[in-house]
Amino acid sequence: AIMNMIVISLITKALFGTVDGSTGYDNMDFYTAAGAFYNAAQAASVVPCLILAALIVRERPVSSYFSSMGGWRWKVFLKTFAAAFIIAGIPTIVAFALKGKSGDIRFTVGGFIIMALLIPFQGIGEELVYRSYIMQTVSSWFKIPLLGLIVQTVLFALVHPYNVIGRIEIIVSAVIYALLCIVVKGIEAASALHIVNNMTEIFMAGFAFGSITAEQTVPDVVRNLFFKIVFAAFKL
Repeated sequence: AIMNMIVISLITKALFGTVDGSTGYDNMDFYTAAGAFYNAAQAASVVPCLILAALIVRERPVSSYFSSMGGWRWKVFLKTFAAAFIIAGIPTIVAFALKGKSGDIRFTVGGFIIMALLIPFQGIGEELVYRSYIMQTVSSWFKIPLLGLIVQTVLFALVHPYNVIGRIEIIVSAVIYALLCIVVKGIEAASALHIVNNMTEIFMAGFAFGSITAEQTVPDVVRNLFFKIVFAAFKL
């Protein structure tokens, strides 16, 4: 993870001449080209890195990281993405829109394009790390599936710098994503929901409808989890 951050920092510096040094969500730049690339590429780069590592090590087929049914299933992903957008994405957009704009548009053209390109890989990358690699590895090592679920949940919560209520949301979200992966036998449905969640939050904040902050509120967390639970109930 540290090496990945260093490499992305060097690439960002070479491409844009600056690197976002923020350590918390309140000051993090998701909106300029440099900020969008730096903050999204760290998770997005996991996809090619994990595939390359799997090809080199050959411990298991690359396809097994995506699903137990023979690799990435586009049909499953597209169907669940459409469902996630309808169930969770549109209501979230409406909720932000009803609150009204909080200032000027934050996105630059470059930032918007880069974020639109990288958000899908960001969501898939996080699912590969936590629900695929970590959860599967720990579960297989100790032969205790529940332990794998718990470990990935704890680690997922630790890397998201929210307040207490925000971390509760992350913990519940991690469990939902994990259950989706188990039931669907792959990361496609969890990735779809994860992408929709990140996409709506970042895009609405970029267009000045709300903001991305570590200080999550109870109403926002309840709303977000409600839509995720409804989607999970639809799939489970």
